[in-house]
Amino acid sequence: PVTPTAPTIQTVTDTTITVVGESLDMEYSLNGRTWQTSETFTGLIPKTEYTVYRRYALTDDHLQSESSAPTIVTTCQSLGECEVKVTSRLRFTGAALKPTVTIKDPDGTDLTEGTDFTVTYQNNTAVGEATVLVEGNGNYYGTLQKTFSIYQVAIEDGDVYEIPSQAYTGFPLTPSVKLTYGNELLLEGKDYTVSYEKNVYGPKASVIISGIGGFYGKKILLFAIDGAPEVDCIFGDVNDDQVVDMKDVLLLRKYLAS
Repeated sequence: PVTPTAPTIQTVTDTTITVVGESLDMEYSLNGRTWQTSETFTGLIPKTEYTVYRRYALTDDHLQSESSAPTIVTTCQSLGECEVKVTSRLRFTGAALKPTVTIKDPDGTDLTEGTDFTVTYQNNTAVGEATVLVEGNGNYYGTLQKTFSIYQVAIEDGDVYEIPSQAYTGFPLTPSVKLTYGNELLLEGKDYTVSYEKNVYGPKASVIISGIGGFYGKKILLFAIDGAPEVDCIFGDVNDDQVVDMKDVLLLRKYLAS
């Protein structure tokens, strides 16, 4: 028979190589000396280069052929044998979170994302437990799963700068707020919202800081209003917040309706 072409590799794992079978009369070898009829070689060593041959075997109908040209193939490394690290906790932002994934194989080699493995994520937007799915690529095979937590921080744990006394103007006073968490300066509209109470006459006005995004809960800060006249009540101020506005109208309407 004619000499067959070099074998085509069907699959490779860390311990097996499987050749595409094209004929029942074919046999295969890793060294050109020991031959087998099975298309799959087992018990191999991970990350090792092998040379695969094939030939037509001796049968009642024909002699055995010459060995084919070799196909050189390297066995993979199972991701299950690798050291995988994933950032365990990330603070909620409202956006999809993608923690850093680092992988070392048993030889201590750092794997490269996109070349040696790919990463996908599940449930990585909301607060709770998210999933990292890692799939081997190139010389690495298999899949594995890791989890990480998405958490919020109590706004109470933030540090707020004291607001100095404010001079009475006859209008609602809305001094700015500076709030930090650790070394991070928090941003109004991203990390918290601000509302005010009793901020016209005082004498003590309240700043209500409400956590949003990666923060939850409330924090109340007081500041003094200097020079305000003493006022027992303000006509139309149903909710006693020192401002007559639509909130008072709605409260009055609700009261009258009941």
